[in-house]
Amino acid sequence: MLITFTNKAAKEILYKADAHLANNISGGTFHKISYKLMKNHGKILQICDESKKRLIIKKLFDCKKDKEKYEKIYKIISKSKSVYPIKCSEYVNEYQAELIKYNMIDFDDIINNGIDFIKQYKPNFQLTHTLVDELQDTSENQLKFLIELQKLTNCKMIGVADIFQSIYEWRNAKPENIDEFVNTFNCKIYGLGVNFRSDIDIVNKSTNLIKHSTRKLNKNLRANSINKGIVKTIRAWNIFNEIDKIIDIYRRTNKNITILYRDRTNKMQLEYGLRKAGINYKVSDSNDIVERSSFKVLLSVLKISAGVYDIYDLEEACKGLKRLGMATINKVREKLDNNDIDQVIFEMMNQKGTKNLTIINSLRAKYKIHEKNQDSMDLLIAEFTQYIIPSFEISKDIYNFLIDICKSYKVSIQDIRDICNDFGLDNNKTELQEDDCRLILSTIHNFKGLECDTIIIPFCNWSMRPDDNTKDIIEAERRVFYVGITRAKHELYLIYSASEPRFIKELKL
Repeated sequence: MLITFTNKAAKEILYKADAHLANNISGGTFHKISYKLMKNHGKILQICDESKKRLIIKKLFDCKKDKEKYEKIYKIISKSKSVYPIKCSEYVNEYQAELIKYNMIDFDDIINNGIDFIKQYKPNFQLTHTLVDELQDTSENQLKFLIELQKLTNCKMIGVADIFQSIYEWRNAKPENIDEFVNTFNCKIYGLGVNFRSDIDIVNKSTNLIKHSTRKLNKNLRANSINKGIVKTIRAWNIFNEIDKIIDIYRRTNKNITILYRDRTNKMQLEYGLRKAGINYKVSDSNDIVERSSFKVLLSVLKISAGVYDIYDLEEACKGLKRLGMATINKVREKLDNNDIDQVIFEMMNQKGTKNLTIINSLRAKYKIHEKNQDSMDLLIAEFTQYIIPSFEISKDIYNFLIDICKSYKVSIQDIRDICNDFGLDNNKTELQEDDCRLILSTIHNFKGLECDTIIIPFCNWSMRPDDNTKDIIEAERRVFYVGITRAKHELYLIYSASEPRFIKELKL
């Protein structure tokens, strides 16, 4: 049995292994294996999916409008259920009671229920070897699952791990889990020192980095490749200049490129720069910025204020505007036909049941004041937030991004048209097939286990500089940086502005 952490990795490895082992191998993720084990032995499960889990938490703890409270409770529940037995608390108990009430288990329950199932029912099946890929990412309850599996089948346990790639501590995965695996199963240790992915310089520089770790490197890492490869650091003036450097690299090479970032702090500025440059890209970690609801609402409100809008802009804006709902929009739509939308709204404004349309007058008045003063657009957007309903979530990063970008635009009809066109909101966007796009954007965590010809890591001194100088934080951040740079096969570019980041210094370039 092969156990790994993503369905994609499991499929790839099982496909390669099948040629040698024919039908004698099975596998998947921890959750998939635990689920199949219970299902195949008659256990009926009703799984609460992620969407329903969010709804339950928001309903139970009254945090639908309080994002900070919701995220706090979500993390407490998930972390408490990543150990065996579950760590009980007021939040966990109330949440579990709701699941039990409707005969459900959630994603976090699958491993723990699998452990209970093995201990209680001792299902009968043959297993000779279990190989665990990415062992350093195992949580406490996943290790307990392996222990019960081995007790049941007396199989041999094999783990493949890189202790310097342990980056999921927030879900109770930590380097010490490798030591516990070794001690529990009395393992022999074999050092895998050959890197089959990266060229020589990339391997050497990444090795320099992890030599600064408090953990000793007990093997000699070396590249299988005979090519030197490229490792280059680039200093820029600011984040926008960093994006210019990325565009320059893209245009100078015809190789596949992945841009990796520690977090999404400057991701939207990056997307904006790529769009302005006419570069196609694929985001593999979340939705494109133009698909974010709060982003589209704010731009629609902007167009309405300048009088360059249509019924679809009005429909989009009503998702966030106070007092303006779809019932009013539908009444406008009924009267439109080929008439001018401004004229229709003006005539309807004081009619019974459509007085909510007066908010458009307020937006227009605000716009005219700023237009007369020839203000920059960011001032206008800042004032728009007073018209947005409190329950509509304008994420802080979306808001800050628009304020940042719009400083370079004036409050004019043409500038508003320009910024909307720059983001492609006025044109149909052709969907890109993954194979047609040679530029991918991703977080480092999401790209773990994957590789690319060219890796670019920008904003290094924004997100790769530990804010907390404690030993544990520095160690954890170093491992994240190490995972990022070791995704590169042939070329690695590290871009920063201001002072040289700590971890780039440790590369000894």
